[in-house]
Amino acid sequence: MICHVCEQQAIGQCKSCGKFYCKQHGDVYCVRCSTAVKPEGQPLEREVEFGVQPKPTPTPAPAPAPRCHACEAAADRACSKCGVFFCPQHGGLHATRNSWSAPLCNACADNESTWLTCIWIYAAVVVIGAIIALAAVFHH
Repeated sequence: MICHVCEQQAIGQCKSCGKFYCKQHGDVYCVRCSTAVKPEGQPLEREVEFGVQPKPTPTPAPAPAPRCHACEAAADRACSKCGVFFCPQHGGLHATRNSWSAPLCNACADNESTWLTCIWIYAAVVVIGAIIALAAVFHH
């Protein structure tokens, strides 16, 4: 993948427009989306088209494969949370608050795991409290 601004090696994919960016032209959002001025309450619009498209003109050469942000190995996915590319050693599919299977880098997966652990502990405390309250009501 290549940066849509300067055509250098991409390190991530913009969460707004879906285009790839390099170190100089993005961090979660590409430079164009992060500096765009939109009226308040108006969402950013995707610039990437989906569906059937006319046949594109042939490109001179395929772009080089994206590289893992941690080890520079060939990356096969981009993190759905922060946008960095990762190899199977530095990320994978993980459960999140919004999905049972989302591609996440190891750093985002650890953060998401902490949140899920807190949610399960809270749920357990609520259930135990409800059982104690019901036992107290039926005991008398």
